[in-house]
Amino acid sequence: MSKSSLIIPILNRAKEFYTAMDKFSKLSKDALYDSEKALQYVAQRDLQQESIAEFGVGYIPFDVDTFVRSLETKTKEDLIQLGVLFIHKHNLCSILNDRVVFPIYNIAGNIVSFSGRALPGADPETPKYINTRNSYIFKKSLSLFGFAQAMETIVSQDCCIVVEGNVDVISLWQAGIKNVIAPCGTALTLQQLTILRRVCNRVVLWFDQDAAGQRAKEKSYPIAKELGFEVGVMSAQQWKDPDEVLKNKSVDEILVDINKSFNYVELVK
Repeated sequence: MSKSSLIIPILNRAKEFYTAMDKFSKLSKDALYDSEKALQYVAQRDLQQESIAEFGVGYIPFDVDTFVRSLETKTKEDLIQLGVLFIHKHNLCSILNDRVVFPIYNIAGNIVSFSGRALPGADPETPKYINTRNSYIFKKSLSLFGFAQAMETIVSQDCCIVVEGNVDVISLWQAGIKNVIAPCGTALTLQQLTILRRVCNRVVLWFDQDAAGQRAKEKSYPIAKELGFEVGVMSAQQWKDPDEVLKNKSVDEILVDINKSFNYVELVK
C-alpha cells in the first residue's frame, strides 16, 4: 500500500472536520448579533467590528439543540467527535453554551477549536475560559490563539509578544500591535515555544500581574532562554493585564515599554 493511499483519506477526513467547524463558526457569528448580552460584552471590551470579523468572534446560545438545527446530520456527528457538541437526554448540548466564542485557527487558517468566554453574571464557579478538548485536529499544547493573524508580522519584526487572554490579543491587534499571540492555557509549553522559535528570535512575555500570571512567567522564561530566544519581560505595572494597560497608556508608550522589556535581568527562581 502506497503512502499516498494512506495519507489521502486522512487529509480528506481532516477537511471534513474543518468544514464542520467552519459551519459552526458561521452560526456563532450570526448569533452574536442576536444576543444583547453578548453584544454588551464585546462593547464593554471595546472590540471593534473589524477585529470581531478578523478573529471570527461569535456567541453560542444556551439552547444549543435549536442553534444547530439547520446543520446536516453528518456535520453534527463530526462536531460531536471534535468535542464541540455532546448529547444529553436526547438533546445536543455544548460546553460553549451561553459563551462568547473565539475560534482557534491552525497556521493554514482552518478552525481547529473554540475558546469560550463566560459572560458577566455567569455562575462564579464556572471557568472564565474553556476550550474544546483535544481532538483529531486540535492539540492544546501545540496551538496558539492569534498565530494565523500574527504570523506575517511576527516574521517581519522577528519578535512575538505573548499575552494570556484572547481579548488581550485582539485589543493589541486593533491598536496596531499585531505580532501578538496567546497560549491555549496560561503558561507557554515547550512545544508552543518551539513553534515560535522557527519563525522568530525574540519573544516578549506579557502575562497578567496576578499570581497565575507570575507563575506562567516563571515557567515560560527558562524554557524560552533554553531554546535560544532573546527574551523580554514586561515589568510589573499597576494595571492587571495588557487590555487595561491599553486603556491607560498610548500605543507609543507601550512600544517603548516593549523595547525596554529586553533589559529584564531578574533571575527566575
